[in-house]
Amino acid sequence: MGRDRVKEIIRKHAWRSYSGLYEVLELACYKEAGVSCIDLLIDNSEALLAVLDKVYGGRKGLMVRYILKNIFIKPIVSQVLAGELEDALTTLLLNSPREFNDKVKIILKELGRVRNSYS
Repeated sequence: MGRDRVKEIIRKHAWRSYSGLYEVLELACYKEAGVSCIDLLIDNSEALLAVLDKVYGGRKGLMVRYILKNIFIKPIVSQVLAGELEDALTTLLLNSPREFNDKVKIILKELGRVRNSYS
């Protein structure tokens, strides 16, 4: 999937689900960096975090986490990566069931580690 398609998916999700908030974010990104928040996400995520820090006062804050997760990461995972991951795991299961089991164990272990880091 190409860059423009990924940007389109994120943009549509943001406008559909968080139009007012996304509009404020876009204004801040253009003011601070001269490009859209999605371009910052893809090309310079540190600059995106700096904009969010400035607007919402802290990278570790709940609002910054909410914005990153719900506006930017969720459409990437649900619409961009999901299909590719489904295809890859299905192919792996059909071609190498043991390797599939190993991968699933790694995924589950990582999910547990990530969840524990938020506790």
